[in-house]
Amino acid sequence: MTRLFRWAGTLLLALCLIGSPAVAQIDPAVSNLPAASAPSGGESVRIIQNGSTKAATVIQIAATVNNALVQNGFAYLGDSRLASQYNDTSTKRNANAASFINVAQAQSGNRFRTLYNGAIAGAASGAYLTQATIGAALASQAKYVVIFGAVNDFGQGQTALGAFANIKAACEQVITVGRTCVLFTEPGSVSYNAAQIAARNDFNAMVSQYAAARGGVLLYDYAASLVDGSNASATSIAFKTGESYDGTHLSKVGAVDEGSNFAAFVSALLPARPQASIDPLTASGFGTAEQLVNPFFIATTGGTANGASVSKGTVPAGWQATRVGGASAAITSAAAPDGYGTDIVATMTFGAANDSWRLLQYVTAPANVALGDRVEARVTINVEAGSSNLRGCYLSLGAWTDGMNTSTVYFSMQPLPVGADAATNASTGAFTWDLRTEPLTIPATGSTGIVDRLDFQVICAANGAGSAVMHIRRASLRKLLPLP
Repeated sequence: MTRLFRWAGTLLLALCLIGSPAVAQIDPAVSNLPAASAPSGGESVRIIQNGSTKAATVIQIAATVNNALVQNGFAYLGDSRLASQYNDTSTKRNANAASFINVAQAQSGNRFRTLYNGAIAGAASGAYLTQATIGAALASQAKYVVIFGAVNDFGQGQTALGAFANIKAACEQVITVGRTCVLFTEPGSVSYNAAQIAARNDFNAMVSQYAAARGGVLLYDYAASLVDGSNASATSIAFKTGESYDGTHLSKVGAVDEGSNFAAFVSALLPARPQASIDPLTASGFGTAEQLVNPFFIATTGGTANGASVSKGTVPAGWQATRVGGASAAITSAAAPDGYGTDIVATMTFGAANDSWRLLQYVTAPANVALGDRVEARVTINVEAGSSNLRGCYLSLGAWTDGMNTSTVYFSMQPLPVGADAATNASTGAFTWDLRTEPLTIPATGSTGIVDRLDFQVICAANGAGSAVMHIRRASLRKLLPLP
């Protein structure tokens, strides 16, 4: 009986989401089921909607709700460790290189999508789990809702039971409407005293027990991959070397390591996501989606080397190399290892902090793009092991309108230019990322009524004199086409 009412509640939410007031009633024919019976799927539910009555089976209700969900969609509720997914927490255009979520997306081939992030920096569970944030997470239609964060609870004197009760209550709301709740273990902070460590330990025990017994809950062991298990101290927390820049938040190195672990966790749940560019024929002039010329770098000569940005080699046709400060690169090319087009290899040297090297393409007055269209950028990069003073490599997409007076810019894996994490370097190990910006909606302006230019840039920036080797392949600047 309880489960039938839960199905009815799920139906009510689904109907509310499409804007039609409805009331669901349990059919008297099934109201006498024993309390322990689970619905088989064929039981009847009467639905009163807009004054008319009709019947539906439980299995039909489940199909309606499941079909409405974005199956690879994630929503996030938590503290600063989730809020740091974006360097701009309000507009959410600039994906942060020090976020394990973004690393996981890049390393998993972007097989999952962020539909909502309502995390609040500095907030304890009672502050970031409100009906407004929970409702927004559910309204996003994400199948998976991540709830993570008790570090501020214990720092503010909250008990393990109090923090767990807040998170469990929110998780039950997620489960009740047919979503999957993803909980994290809590590593805590290196600043914790003995009482706070004890609260963390009890909280993690509760979360683990709950996830093991409750259907609809998954547990990701964030703490185990961050905390130094070889720490001999019995009274303090220690993180693995280089994983955190302040004893609470991940460094860029920590984000790569944690992101690799989270990518494996998500990849066990979801299939790979198709590439935007299928083959070298996906280029400007074939169809209306792709805007780049020579996106697979088939023509390895004919581009432009601005200033002293290229010390040796040639720039691919349609592309430009440029630099900020004293950066330069030797360029070579070879067949891409995935079999699609050409691998452009830039062996870069940097003279000082804030130097950067860039491979870019300006799409001037794009014929197939208009105001209000949505565009997204994507590229695969591989950074070889052994980089020195590399702040990060990232992707930038810009749209210029209003006679080149108005610009909108989105970033994928942007390293923070200022702040506590700005001085930390990227991992010196090898990494391969599928960089992908969020869809950029080109704003309407009243001056010219046209799109003046789209900018696609792959950028590597330095924290000091150093070097790095970056491989670039399979670029795409795609207009998202209207669907019937």
